[in-house]
Amino acid sequence: MVLVKFNEEVHSRVVDALLKRCALILSLLMVLVPVSDLSAQTSLKPFLGRWDISVKTPKQELPSWVEISEEKGQPKVVMVGLTDHATPLARVQMRDGEIVFVSPKGEEGYSEDMEFKGKVVGGQLVGTTTGPSGTSWPWIGRRAPTMKRTGT
Repeated sequence: MVLVKFNEEVHSRVVDALLKRCALILSLLMVLVPVSDLSAQTSLKPFLGRWDISVKTPKQELPSWVEISEEKGQPKVVMVGLTDHATPLARVQMRDGEIVFVSPKGEEGYSEDMEFKGKVVGGQLVGTTTGPSGTSWPWIGRRAPTMKRTGT
């Protein structure tokens, strides 16, 4: 009888300890997950909008344009490249306070992907991309003027 009572007490303590640990883990998850989602949205906010981009190559300055938006908590970029048309980019991410997006090879007339990295500094989007020979090209983005439709 004493042995059964001892086993019931041990079992009860083990179950209580497991329940407390599970409750602690669930509490931590409930607190941490919304904070990480919020920080991702907050860090994306300064990047949102349309930007007129000027890329400095060794030979000339080239115009480009990007629109950065948010869809389902993820950054989304549409780019009018250096030599082409408006293209939604498949590879976009936020990394260490920077937005990183890739214009796939062929879109810019080059045989390699072009990775653009940028951050907001003083109200401008400032960054670099890697040119076809591996050289770094700086670029600056200024907010594009708002275009309001009038009439019909």
